[in-house]
Amino acid sequence: MLEFELIQVSVGTRDDLSLVPTDSEWDKLIDFADRHALLGVMLIGIEKLPQEQKPKFAMLLEWIGEALIIEEQNKVLEKNSEKVAKWLENDGLKCVVLKGCGLSQFYPNPHRRQSGDIDIWITPMNGECLSKRRNRVVKYLRNRGVDGMEVYHNMPMELKDGTEVEVHFTPSWMNCWFTNRRL
Repeated sequence: MLEFELIQVSVGTRDDLSLVPTDSEWDKLIDFADRHALLGVMLIGIEKLPQEQKPKFAMLLEWIGEALIIEEQNKVLEKNSEKVAKWLENDGLKCVVLKGCGLSQFYPNPHRRQSGDIDIWITPMNGECLSKRRNRVVKYLRNRGVDGMEVYHNMPMELKDGTEVEVHFTPSWMNCWFTNRRL
C-alpha cells in the first residue's frame, strides 16, 4: 500500500515508493494523510522522494500549505504548553506535559506532527493518593476560574486564545481499579 510506503519513507526506513503514483493515487494519499492526521509527517516523505515520484507541483503546493499551518499551530501549542507548565509550577504544582507535545521530539520533524490539545499531568506530591490530588487540582482550577466538567482522569480548560488544555489527575486509566492504582 502506497500510504504505508510513504510513511516508511517519512521515518527513514525506506528510500522510495514501489511505483510512481498517479494523480488519483496522490488524491487517495492526501485523503489518507488528512484522515489520519499525518499530512505534515507524510510531507517529510514526499520531500525525500526522487523527483520522478513526487506529486504534481499544484498538489505539492497544497500539501506544503497544510504543513505550514500545522507548523504554526505547533509553535502556538509549544509556547502555551510551556506557559501552562510554568504557571502550574509557580503555584506549587509539579507537572509533566503528556502525549502530543511531550512526544513530538521523537518525530522526524517535531513541528510537522498534527496536534490537538495540550495534555498536562499534575504529578503526585509527597505520595498523595489520586483522590486527594484530584480534589486539590479541581479546587485550584476552580479558583482560577476554570468551569470545565471534571471526569475520572482529567479536567478540561481553555486558554484565552482558544487552546484546549486537559489537566490530568492521572496520566490515563486502565478500566480496572487495581491496574489504575498501580499506574
